[in-house]
Amino acid sequence: MVTYSTTARSNGTRIPPMRANLFAITNQEELALDYRLLDIHSLPQGESYDKNLNQLVKALRYEMRQPVALVRTSTGHAVAIPADAPLPALQRRLMPHVARLSPRDETLVLDFARLTEETRPIALSFLQFALGTPLHLSPHLWGATHAYYAKRALNAQDARDRVDVYPGFTWSVRATGEGKLFLAVDTTVRYVDRAFLPERLGQDPPQRYLRRYCLYHFGHQWYLVQLWGVPGQSIAEQWFAMEGETELQNVFAYTQEHWQPNPPPWVRHLDPDSPAIVYRHPGSEKERYGALSLCKLAFSTADEETTSLHRLSIQDPATRFMQIVGTVERHFQQARLGDHLIQVSTSPLATEPRRFPVPPLRFGGNRVLAVGTKASAEATDVVSLEQLGQRRMQLVLDPAIGPLDTTPYDAQYLLLPASAPRAINEDFTAQFVDAMRRISGRQDYQAARVIYDDRNSRSLFQQVEAIKRTLDENHITRGYVLLVLPEHVKQDLHNYLKRTLWPDLQLQCATIGKIGSHYESSGKAGDFRPRPDRASRLASYVRYCVLGMQTLNRKWPMSLATPLHYDVSIGIDVLNGMAGLTFVYDRGQRIFFRNHPSRQKERLTAAQLRSILLQHLRADLANLRLQPRSIVIHRDGRTFSSELQGLRQAVQELQREGVLARDLTVGVVDIRKSTADHLRLVEGEEPQQMQNCLVGSYYLLDCTEGVVCTTGRPFRFSGTANPLMAVVVEGALDIAWVLEDIFALSQLTFAAPDKCSRLPITVKLADDFLEPIASQADDESALYETELPDELEGGEFGAETGSLAQVRPQRII
Repeated sequence: MVTYSTTARSNGTRIPPMRANLFAITNQEELALDYRLLDIHSLPQGESYDKNLNQLVKALRYEMRQPVALVRTSTGHAVAIPADAPLPALQRRLMPHVARLSPRDETLVLDFARLTEETRPIALSFLQFALGTPLHLSPHLWGATHAYYAKRALNAQDARDRVDVYPGFTWSVRATGEGKLFLAVDTTVRYVDRAFLPERLGQDPPQRYLRRYCLYHFGHQWYLVQLWGVPGQSIAEQWFAMEGETELQNVFAYTQEHWQPNPPPWVRHLDPDSPAIVYRHPGSEKERYGALSLCKLAFSTADEETTSLHRLSIQDPATRFMQIVGTVERHFQQARLGDHLIQVSTSPLATEPRRFPVPPLRFGGNRVLAVGTKASAEATDVVSLEQLGQRRMQLVLDPAIGPLDTTPYDAQYLLLPASAPRAINEDFTAQFVDAMRRISGRQDYQAARVIYDDRNSRSLFQQVEAIKRTLDENHITRGYVLLVLPEHVKQDLHNYLKRTLWPDLQLQCATIGKIGSHYESSGKAGDFRPRPDRASRLASYVRYCVLGMQTLNRKWPMSLATPLHYDVSIGIDVLNGMAGLTFVYDRGQRIFFRNHPSRQKERLTAAQLRSILLQHLRADLANLRLQPRSIVIHRDGRTFSSELQGLRQAVQELQREGVLARDLTVGVVDIRKSTADHLRLVEGEEPQQMQNCLVGSYYLLDCTEGVVCTTGRPFRFSGTANPLMAVVVEGALDIAWVLEDIFALSQLTFAAPDKCSRLPITVKLADDFLEPIASQADDESALYETELPDELEGGEFGAETGSLAQVRPQRII
């Protein structure tokens, strides 16, 4: 491993420090607290054991309103609670089990100055609770646990907007390997409808928004809820009992009385005849009653309603860090732990810059691209870091070089809408085929042009039928398709088609609206030509379509030219009951994506992962004639205990067969694309001087956790680089080697060689291939006609159509 770690340039000028959005607990050595342990009994081991433990801790925190930490002991697990806290109920029902808590007699001292591996999680939990208490009590904030938001929107003054953008922050407490405690803070935003839900509904039934998240306005307390049901009663008729009580009360009276004598307008004017709802708090299965009129829809960044507002969430490093420092100053200086005020630094952590070098890349024709003056003799093309993206793209586009794989293509199709002018369809086809021939290095490349009749196809059902009918009529059952979507494409069309046609027909999608914007009328009836002022943009669009098609065909344009620290990398992700695995061998020259149905929505069982790994590792290693010395799993998100068990079983069996070496190094790394920490790395002396780090910069939190900047300077993009966090959860892996391999695999930017990629190819391919085939597309609308005919839209029947509306696909934020 090579790192750059200097504090002065060769010309004598000082290199600015690397900074992280971590703020030291400056009086850590003064903090101490007494605690006691409660051993957990009667929970059977198995695939639900971890889930039951988490449910138990969550229930204890809710009941006690105290910090509760899960602790591993020599005999199992225990929970730690403050010594002066009243004991909770010791019998805990966790369907179908009953957990039993056994309090220990001794009181222990939690000395923050001398934290051990056993006491560190207790300290983190207790400190998290202490710092979070003022946030929870603040009348100026809404949110929960790791994210809080202001009650005034950034765009409150813009009367044209229908969605409010609330500024906020995420936060957590982190510990380094030396036991030092830090507060991690980052900025964020939340999109919320400006209107209460009944105003948005109009004549539609509220069932349309079941499972959607809403911001519930319970007086001056705002919190996110998930709309779970509409019981059919008004809020004056819907009775309920508070937890632990027997007295019944209705939603309307309870809400009104709670906020007397000065209720906010939305409570003061609450209609007793408005609908009651059933809701859940995020992550909870407990159902509660509320009022539909107090709900505002929450939106995600994927929702169309927020597209024009994304600009408000993008912050350059200087702006972001000035806002972060302001948040620490305003919200994290008043918390107490026991008798002590928790003192939090207002200066972000400064550390010596460290950076991995960009690894050399191998292209077709045995061309090797290297960065920097210390390139090996094997390098044929040596460039500066600033020239990396441009040169990478040039090598991919050079017809004399071609991709690593120049084998013949399977059946290729270009599927175009009949609603587009024929001249545009023909010219785009010619440009696409020409670009494919140049980039693939195969002059015999052909793609059959097929036209589907999308005219009068307005609904999702009609658009799906138009495309499937064309495929059937042309006997297209296998191959790779560039599908050009129609002008008014329905949101779920491409995901539905990709999922239902996979794997026999695999699709890459483009849009006729984007393509058509590069053309103009030639002056002749029905004739179009490329606009001279947009010729370069059209060529660029075609180029990215071709690169996407190359990836779809598994024609990799490049690989690493030097070995990784760990021989085989396997990416794993599970989405909506579909598992995607990416196997990377031989420096990325051999990459295979496989998908398998999963019995669980977000994880694989031990038996499933064992079977999948046995099947593919046996075949791949035999075909490639490899016997690796090391295998590392890259788990997108968090690894489940059942998956660790399945990996161990598969490795042991393959070792017995002689497929894998007995001294094989095996490890599992969680690659966390989004965490509560949102750790950022920047460079600069002061917050107002911050800029993005160079790509390859990294920071080690401890011997098992670290972050690496897979994006950053000199690549240009809006906002602040978002480093990737990696956590070693299994195996004797070197965290610095792990991060360097992740950075190296992120350099395989197949779809956009001129840009940087945040994700390593182990995770990126699974994202690209798995998301559409595991998406929750609107099957109801795709399979059945759900839109009303013209004669029933408006007119004398307009008032009746609300009762015929179907439930839309539900998006979970």
